[in-house]
Amino acid sequence: MKNFLKDYFSFSRKERIAIFILLGIIGMLWVIPEFFSIKKRVAVKDPLLDSLALIMQKHQKDSSRLAENFPLVSDKAVFVKKDSAVILFHFDPNTLDATGWKRLGIRDKTVRTILNYRNKGGKFRKPEDIRKIWGLQKEEADRIIPWAEISDAIGNTSLAFTSRQQKQVQTVDINTASAKDFMQLPGIEPALAYRMVRFRDKLGGFFSVEQLKETYGLQDTLYMKIADYLTFKQTAVKKININFASDAELNAHPYLKREIARAIILYREQHGNFTNIEAIRKIGFISEEIIRKILPYLTVE
Repeated sequence: MKNFLKDYFSFSRKERIAIFILLGIIGMLWVIPEFFSIKKRVAVKDPLLDSLALIMQKHQKDSSRLAENFPLVSDKAVFVKKDSAVILFHFDPNTLDATGWKRLGIRDKTVRTILNYRNKGGKFRKPEDIRKIWGLQKEEADRIIPWAEISDAIGNTSLAFTSRQQKQVQTVDINTASAKDFMQLPGIEPALAYRMVRFRDKLGGFFSVEQLKETYGLQDTLYMKIADYLTFKQTAVKKININFASDAELNAHPYLKREIARAIILYREQHGNFTNIEAIRKIGFISEEIIRKILPYLTVE
């Protein structure tokens, strides 16, 4: 037995060193995964997450404070703030007395400002006009405006005012009007007026009044408001010769997207010059709607 153990468990110096190295490697392989799992569990400081957490905490606190101070009772909004009660109800800002304004939670100084404004002939023509009151805080306006109702009498007065205003507005020719002319129209801001002119110039002129509706930022409701003031005189629009125009010249037109401009160039290179503008229909993927819009701006001469 002694000889047996000696034969199998006797190691030279180099063998012992090799065994210790092997054991060390095994130990490292066992410890390293544990080390990385611990690192994963360590919280990483992320400024963005910290900021979001603070915002959520503040929102929760504000929501709790709002629920505590402003309970909703019955079908009226009753706000209890410290030792005073604010009751929201439907009201006409043109007739509401001082007591009613105070019930809405408006401060005495602001109530006096409102009454002085009305005594001097001032009128609220729409609920949003309440924001114009000097000293009225934004949160106060936000709170009461949804409850404001303007009487029919004031509404009729407002309509009469609008009618008088319409009579003073002059009509404009959409093909010759300057940005300043467009700004005379009701509801047209300078930025929109300049976009109208730029859009017309890029097109090469309008061939119908309805094209003005395509101006970026001109909403349908605003267009309907100015439609009665728009005139149109048929003038020669600037045309593009599709037999000689470059890719860039074609693509610069609002109705000719990049792929359409490129298709026109390729067709011309493969089949020669267009014999007439109707030949553009041979480019199969161009829709009939687009063709109707671009034909007035194309020529082959």
